Amino acid sequence: RTGRNHGAAHDGVGLGRAQLRMTLAAVPAQGGNEARAAIELLRLIDLRGAVVTAGALHCSARMAEEITRRGGDYVLALKGNQGLLLADAERLIAGRPTPKAALAVTEEMSHGRQERRAARVVRAPGLGRKHGFTGLAAIGEVKRTRVINGKRQEECCLYVLSRPMSANDLLAVVRRHWDVENGLHWQLDVVFREDDCRTRKDHGPENLALLRRFCINTFRADSKKDTMRGKLCVQAGTMLISSSS
Repeated sequence: RTGRNHGAAHDGVGLGRAQLRMTLAAVPAQGGNEARAAIELLRLIDLRGAVVTAGALHCSARMAEEITRRGGDYVLALKGNQGLLLADAERLIAGRPTPKAALAVTEEMSHGRQERRAARVVRAPGLGRKHGFTGLAAIGEVKRTRVINGKRQEECCLYVLSRPMSANDLLAVVRRHWDVENGLHWQLDVVFREDDCRTRKDHGPENLALLRRFCINTFRADSKKDTMRGKLCVQAGTMLISSSS
């Protein structure tokens, strides 16, 4: 994650557990190379039985190989940085009409915003071998339509999957990924004001980044009913971090 407002104060990569909404590990990205840092980060975690999700920056043959080698599965966003694979995936999706029964659709209304998501999964035999993606078994598609203040927005995202899954499972995996991603960034930006931090010297940025994530983990484990900001204010006043024990 890179600070946006004041330049690259800290480049780093974090790995979280979706069900817990907590950060499990984080490492700095030396020289701003987040893709390499992500590979190093995965080597710290037992991936057996886990589904690893990541954005398009981390959609690479090396990432796919590392995840599968360590016993995990992957759902990786596919965009233009993998142009040849993207083109083949788009042709595959376009040439395979999906029966309505195989589609998964969710609709919700929140804060004046109406949102509809539709997902499908298409098996992709031979595509992984052609592009050197270890374990690639299927392509997933999620179409999102949002209506905000009467304005309609549409977005279509493709994903490479290491195992076929139902369209409902794909929707759930993608939703959990963005819930964690957006939730963590919102807490860091708004509550902890990470982008406003001016610390640059030595290992200061890395140490503070770890401390912020440690605090978020601790507050989320606390069963007391309060907002993250409320818990932070209480602890700032008492100078004591208290867990839920």
